[in-house]
Amino acid sequence: MNTYVFLIRTLTNLHAGSGDSGGFGVVDKSVQRDATSSLPTIHASGIKGALREHFKEVDKLDAKEITRIFGSDQSDRANNKQRGEYRFFSADLLALPRPDHRQYFVPVTDKKNTLAVEKKLSLLNAGNIQIKIDGSVDGNLDELSKDLPVIARNFLDNGVSKNLWYEEIVPRESYFVTLIQGPDNKLAEALNGKVVQLGGNATVGYGFCLFTQL
Repeated sequence: MNTYVFLIRTLTNLHAGSGDSGGFGVVDKSVQRDATSSLPTIHASGIKGALREHFKEVDKLDAKEITRIFGSDQSDRANNKQRGEYRFFSADLLALPRPDHRQYFVPVTDKKNTLAVEKKLSLLNAGNIQIKIDGSVDGNLDELSKDLPVIARNFLDNGVSKNLWYEEIVPRESYFVTLIQGPDNKLAEALNGKVVQLGGNATVGYGFCLFTQL
């Protein structure tokens, strides 16, 4: 089983949602967060589903190849329960953008967090990966991630507001890292350098991310 590591750069705002917050507080729809670090994450199931959709509808792969990589489609599993040959992992946050008076923004990393992610990758047989984000500065991701942007969304019916809600987003120019394990490099070669839509709200331009193999 080969291990491939990908840097994910958010080109637009991302909302990989954790579901409704239950009506408590200002935010109605929160982003997914890692259970251990509380930093924003993208769950493995969401990455797998988004990649499957991408290679089915955008950069199309053969249907048999899609089933081999991802397994049987949910609608086919009653009759065909083929398991995918690849493993997908959740994405770990590496950097968040912070406004800077000398330029539009700087990517803020966290040395302790980066080292923890690199150690995780090593333990999962990714090799000695050293992650660097161009132009980044060391900071405190814990504090920065507690104050993510919140955007008001509204549903209008003939100009009348029917449903106003507030959702948390991971801002564009954030960075995550994820890994994929598989028996060959077919998916890695197809994915490297591609823009894939992750999370919800694709129709309003959310979640378009660049995948780069490390």
